[in-house]
Amino acid sequence: KAEWIADALAQIPTAFPRIRAAVWFNWDADGMDWRIESSPSAAGAFADGLASEAYAGASFGSAPPGLIGPP
Repeated sequence: KAEWIADALAQIPTAFPRIRAAVWFNWDADGMDWRIESSPSAAGAFADGLASEAYAGASFGSAPPGLIGPP
């Protein structure tokens, strides 16, 4: 799982250069465990992947509801 997360987050900036953020559905349902904290390696891969300069970071975390323009 950690390898899949790391690979996906590394490939997104190249394959889809206009993507600057990601939304993760952090749940465990129907036999699919998508939780980030399901293992230390999965959590680390997620944190490391989003630390890339390709992603906008948490700069929109306190943004008001509504449309968010590009960074």
